[in-house]
Amino acid sequence: AGAVTQTFAVLSVAFLSGAAAGSAPAGLVVQAYGPSWAFLLAAVPPALAAVIVAVTMVRRVAAPSAAG
Repeated sequence: AGAVTQTFAVLSVAFLSGAAAGSAPAGLVVQAYGPSWAFLLAAVPPALAAVIVAVTMVRRVAAPSAAG
């Protein structure tokens, strides 16, 4: 149960830290450009993560396996 607790704690801290770090830039964007731009800004990190995962998966599939 210790590993599960630690994993949940790490994920919780990561989500809360990300929310806190994103609130200030989002507030500035809302004040300067309006709420729709803040939502667009919030969509950038998940989209970037999806691209990184896709590129990594393609590279692993395309790379020849060392095991055979």
